[in-house]
Amino acid sequence: MIEPTSTPAKIATDLPAAAGVFVRHGIGFCCHGQRSLAEACAEKGVDAGVLADEIERVSSRGSAPLGWYERPLGELIHFILQRYHAGIREEVAGLVALAEKVERVHAGKPSCLRGLTSHLAQVYRALEIHLG
Repeated sequence: MIEPTSTPAKIATDLPAAAGVFVRHGIGFCCHGQRSLAEACAEKGVDAGVLADEIERVSSRGSAPLGWYERPLGELIHFILQRYHAGIREEVAGLVALAEKVERVHAGKPSCLRGLTSHLAQVYRALEIHLG
């Protein structure tokens, strides 16, 4: 059972599915995650009991995963790379393609952003180097 005195940071660490619930409700669990759940919910106008029930419901779907503290570090790294880094690379690649099309189609207009494709391509290359 999730206690209102627990912090969002601790809840998200123990129950990884809680992170998605916190994001949907605008509850910080990283930088602002050290306040009590009751305080965080009150600030956002969310009922802490309802939020706790939602987290428990989402966390109980299928087999309950172990909290990140109990998992091997390699598993956490793999999860982050697949869940977040892969998506970022795909998004930036799509932005490069869109920027290229905008620059090609609207090149003759004075309002066309020039150089955006080049800049985004540099960002993409940097992501490939740093995120693997």
